[in-house]
Amino acid sequence: MSMIKKFFEKKKADAKFSLAGKGQKLGDSTPKQDVKVSKAPTSQAKGAQRGGPKPLSEQQRQAAEAALSR
Repeated sequence: MSMIKKFFEKKKADAKFSLAGKGQKLGDSTPKQDVKVSKAPTSQAKGAQRGGPKPLSEQQRQAAEAALSR
C-alpha cells in the first residue's frame, strides 16, 4: 500500500511543479516576465481620477452611522 501512496504523492508533486511554470536561477540579475502588462485606456484613467467618491445609498449611510456610533 505504501508504494501506491508514494506513487500518487509523486504524481501530485509533479503536477504542482508543472503548473508553476519555469523557474529562475538565483544568480540571474534580470528576471524574466512572461506576463504582458497592458496600459489602461486614457479615458478610463481620467474618469477614475475625476469621478471622486460616489454618493452613498441610504442603506450604506445608515450602516456607516451605526459603525461610527459603536
